[in-house]
Amino acid sequence: MTAQLPDLFALDGDIHHLAGARGHGLFGPEDHGFAPSCTTTCCWRGYVATYTVLEGRLVLDRLRINNGSWQGREYRCSPPPAFGGRAPIPQEPGSVKFDLQYAGIALPVAFTGGILIARGFIADLQVHMGFQPAWKYRQVSELIFDDGALVSRMDVSDKVGADRERILQEAGRPADAEHGPI
Repeated sequence: MTAQLPDLFALDGDIHHLAGARGHGLFGPEDHGFAPSCTTTCCWRGYVATYTVLEGRLVLDRLRINNGSWQGREYRCSPPPAFGGRAPIPQEPGSVKFDLQYAGIALPVAFTGGILIARGFIADLQVHMGFQPAWKYRQVSELIFDDGALVSRMDVSDKVGADRERILQEAGRPADAEHGPI
C-alpha cells in the first residue's frame, strides 16, 4: 500500500495533518450524496477533507474528491451533487488530481471526541504504507470536541516525542539519530 494523503486541519494560519481521531461524527462524503472513488494509490478513500475551527466550532472548510466510478478500465466522473450551495472550483495546478474541489464550505461537523493534528513531519520516519501516525511529527496538538464545539486544545508534542523515543529504541534505533526508514 502507498502512503496515503491525510485529511488536513487549518488552524492559526498553518496547515496541519490530521494524525489521529477517536470519536464519532467526522465528515462522511456518502452522507452528502458523493460516491468517492479511488483514482490514485495515494488516496484509496477517494477524498481529502480540510477542517478548521470557526467561531469555536469544527467545520469542513474544503473538500477534494473523486466522485465517479470505474467502467472497466475507464474512470468516469459523475455529475457533482449540490454541496453547501457551492459549485466545484478548478483544480490547483501541480496537486494530486481530484474530479471536484470545493472551498470555503464552512459545513458544521458535529464531531464528539479527540483529534490529533500535527506539523513538522520527520521525513526519515516515513513508511510508504497507510497514514503516518502522530509520533512521526515534531509538533502535535490534541483538540477535544463535544458535538462540534471545541472544548480544549493542548500541545502534546513532548508526550508524543517521548513516545517516539520509546518506539525507536524498541526498534533498535537510537532516538536522537533519525537516519533511514524504520
